[in-house]
Amino acid sequence: MGNNQVLMLGWEYPPHNSGGLGVACEGLTQALSQDGTEICFTLPYKHPGHADHMHVLSCVSRLMKIPFDKSGAPFTAYTAQLQTGEGKINFDPKNVRSLSFSELEYRVNAYAQSILDAVRQEHVGTDVIHAHDWMTYPAAQYLKKTLDKPYVAHVHSTEFDRV
Repeated sequence: MGNNQVLMLGWEYPPHNSGGLGVACEGLTQALSQDGTEICFTLPYKHPGHADHMHVLSCVSRLMKIPFDKSGAPFTAYTAQLQTGEGKINFDPKNVRSLSFSELEYRVNAYAQSILDAVRQEHVGTDVIHAHDWMTYPAAQYLKKTLDKPYVAHVHSTEFDRV
């Protein structure tokens, strides 16, 4: 590729992983970066670390009534009551519940609006938009029309393989 710019729309990245998407994004961005590609990667939270190989754009939504997660953990389709103690976060699987469809849809739309706002404010340039999984597709579709750039819809998982 060499010297291309990619705007990647994600919703998790190490060290915060709710599955394999973050790990896959890490490997993909590192490989593209080694090939000379400039990457701007969006997240719905402030990334706690740094990634020297790309620019991480925090897209914490102003539309949210509450943060995605008080611990700064990634956007997930689930919510859990986490207990902290002795510098550790203790996760109790009994406290996990699925978000209602309306709440999940609200978060997806709020994240999409936050991405659009952040891309405008930061004047992010791109040759292609790369959307990771369905939670980022609404933003990618709007950016495609607004920026007149192609986008890649990257499907990491289907409901079929979760059965």
